[in-house]
Amino acid sequence: MSPSKVSRLVREYKRQVEQNGFAFFDFLANAVALSADQRRTMLADPAIARAISYADPTGETAVRNVLRGES
Repeated sequence: MSPSKVSRLVREYKRQVEQNGFAFFDFLANAVALSADQRRTMLADPAIARAISYADPTGETAVRNVLRGES
């Protein structure tokens, strides 16, 4: 998947999905049409599982500010 597609998916998630309470992993898996086996395989990868399960409110706030054009 290209970096621009990932960036677009992240922006779409933040703008349209996050406030509904869906996890980013579920959104991403649906957006790229992963099968249940592919999802399990991804979650079994420690690097992916750690990145998806880790909540960083400060970092998430910083990303939101950057996406809005604030410093």
